[in-house]
Amino acid sequence: MEQMPPFLKFLTIIIIWSIAAVVSLIQLFFAPAGFFSLAMMAILFGMAIGATALIVNNTDRHQTSRESSRSDRTDTSKRKNDQVGGLSVEMLALLDDDDIAELRQRVKNRLIERIEGGGDGELSSLDALLADQAEPRRKSRR
Repeated sequence: MEQMPPFLKFLTIIIIWSIAAVVSLIQLFFAPAGFFSLAMMAILFGMAIGATALIVNNTDRHQTSRESSRSDRTDTSKRKNDQVGGLSVEMLALLDDDDIAELRQRVKNRLIERIEGGGDGELSSLDALLADQAEPRRKSRR
């Protein structure tokens, strides 16, 4: 359910309570006094209280769910930052400078192989897009 802006919530609560007040005043002045009249007013004000509580608590529920989803995202990102490529920070701390240089060289070699081999779909689609853009320019120059 879409959350209502605060102004509309306030307006809705005002409308609910004004309707309850008008109906109660009409019952007081035009209906015969008795238990039924008082019971109807109590039910009417109870419904107004319930509707107001529902509108106000709806805001709290959405804010609470947003805060919990934010905390879940930060917990997930912390866990991802703690582990790099399946290795924990403690395991990476055991590597010396030569090992890190060797790992960097391996990553560079793999990246170069992917680029030269055309195995990367993004680069090949970029080349195709550039070729398509070049063709209309050639046709318009003629």
